[in-house]
Amino acid sequence: MSERASAIRLVDLTRQFEKHVAVDRVNLEIYEGEFFSLIGPSGCGKTTTLRIIAGLDHATSGSVLLGERDIGHAPAYKRPVNTVFQQYGLFPHLNVFDNVAFGLKERRDPRATIAESVQRMLDLVGLGGRGGSRPRQLSGGEQQRVALARALVLGPQVLLLDEPLGALDLKLRRQMQGLLKSLQRELEITFVYVTHDQEEAFSMSDRVGVMNGGKLEQVGAPYDVYQRPQTFFVADFVGAANCLRGTVKGIDARGTYTVQLTADDMMFTATGVPGLALGAPVAALARPEAGKVNASDAGSLCARGSIADVSYAGPQIAYRVSSNGLGDLSVFCKADASSGLLELGRSVELSWDTSDLWIFPIDQPSTQPAPEAEGADAS
Repeated sequence: MSERASAIRLVDLTRQFEKHVAVDRVNLEIYEGEFFSLIGPSGCGKTTTLRIIAGLDHATSGSVLLGERDIGHAPAYKRPVNTVFQQYGLFPHLNVFDNVAFGLKERRDPRATIAESVQRMLDLVGLGGRGGSRPRQLSGGEQQRVALARALVLGPQVLLLDEPLGALDLKLRRQMQGLLKSLQRELEITFVYVTHDQEEAFSMSDRVGVMNGGKLEQVGAPYDVYQRPQTFFVADFVGAANCLRGTVKGIDARGTYTVQLTADDMMFTATGVPGLALGAPVAALARPEAGKVNASDAGSLCARGSIADVSYAGPQIAYRVSSNGLGDLSVFCKADASSGLLELGRSVELSWDTSDLWIFPIDQPSTQPAPEAEGADAS
């Protein structure tokens, strides 16, 4: 991945509003032709970072490089990037064709070129026959397609997308996710995507960056960010998680850790973040979907308890189990019509296999994102 050409590079990027640091010394390289997403809680700095790249805000310090060119002081209209927002921003008095053609006309492209470019883009977004329609005659999903076409028809080097699907219902969001992914592959344009929806980011992106408090905590392929978090925040923020605190009591030659849990002194072994020391305070990540209920083959991490809550979600059942020593634990099971639901109060045994556990430090993260896992395929 490091051999790929750079599309956008942020160097010690910082944005401070009086006493509040919205973006705190972020260093990030996004590659040409990559679909890259930024996720994080509200107020973490992801949208501010996007606005700085777009030229809609300015950095207090640091650099924004497009390839090898510093564009940090260039006005937005001189940057070869376009932005798509959650609000469509279409001109209500113009039809679909003229909305998409607006930027090309402002650029004074030849009329024949404009017609050809606009029609091609409308065909790509599935609106080939709607050029004469007004925005008010379109659904929300169709209006967002027009906004995408208007941004892409200008041929930007980078397309920035700030919560573009946030106003759509679930079914339309799924459809638009597929469209965005196919468009990005078809046009080979770098996409930088900001969203609150983790599933959305993970399903579409080559790599994901997780922000927290203005800092970039981890960057990597979706699988690695989800399965191999480098910090407590990432483990707890991404997806559902059981994070069990403990201490490293042993390390073998392969880098496997023996951990003693704080809550009940249970001992088990698992792999984790390289370089942890004996005696280090750590946490074990046990994803709910990897847990087993009343399995005949007990795993390396086991806990007994009783069902405290049941949530049925179609293909999946979520159980909250009050364990005897580890507090509340979550486990997700495949819905099975033959077995039905486990009733509240029922005693159960939970278990996780060694291969499904991951050990990570619980110290405060550094100001730099944790390195990507060696050999991770982020494409």
